[in-house]
Order: sequence, then C-alpha cells, then structure tokens
Amino acid sequence: MNSRPIRVSVLGAGSWGTTLASLAAANADTVLWARNADTTRRGNEEHVNHACLGELPLHPELRATGSLAEAVSDADVAGPRGALARRAWRIEGHRTLLRSWISIISLTNGLEQGSDLRMTQVIDGPHRGRGVPRSAAATAPTSEIHGVR
Repeated sequence: MNSRPIRVSVLGAGSWGTTLASLAAANADTVLWARNADTTRRGNEEHVNHACLGELPLHPELRATGSLAEAVSDADVAGPRGALARRAWRIEGHRTLLRSWISIISLTNGLEQGSDLRMTQVIDGPHRGRGVPRSAAATAPTSEIHGVR
C-alpha cells in the first residue's frame, strides 16, 4: 500500500496563520496562502513574514503561494484564517478544487459578518453532500508570536 505524506494548507498569512503554518511545516508538507506577493516572495526566499512576525524565522520547509488553487488542490487538511480567507472560502470556484476527504479546520474567531454564522457553518454549508468528512474550529492564542520562538 502506497501512502504519501499529509499535505497541510493554511489560508491567511497573518500572525496566527503564519505561526500555525510554520509549526505545521516541521511535521508535514505545508503551504501558506497569502494575498500579498511580497509576503509570498519573502516567505519563500527569506523564510520570514516581516509584516506580522518581524524577524522571527519561519520553518525553512514552509512554502507560500498567492494561488488559492495551488494552496488547496493537493491538501489533506486546510485551515482558513482571517477575513480574506473567509471571503475566499465563499468563492464558488474553489469548491471543485477540494479533495473529497479533506479535513477543514477553521482558524477564525467569532462569527462571519453579515451572516452571523460560525466558520464551521460557513464551511459545511457549501460542502454538504460533497463527502467532506468533517470540519472543526480552533481559536488563536493570546499571542501568536510565542508559537514561533
């Protein structure tokens, strides 16, 4: 039986998303989706996210991308984080990119503005009946920077 390493995707390159992605990269093939091209470039070339974590180094195996399709199409676990990731999650086109067995862990605190839905409800709604096995929620720690040190 062939098995391949688990692939993790974190959607949102703020301090919490970047910290989680860097920690995950120590144990799994991990990609961080960022909307800012400079954040993506510096993450890949310099292994830092200056805007959110200053000079703290990111795991050297962490990859960053600006392409949502690249971030989720080969992932086994995806974690949307932040307002931008919530909006991206609502985009119709991404649904066909997801593998049927993907686990989705919401990394977003609170409710979605406008709908007042929890992120697990936002995730489950469009994917119901597509074979998505589960979604779960995790909240950010008080200070994300401590996770990178």
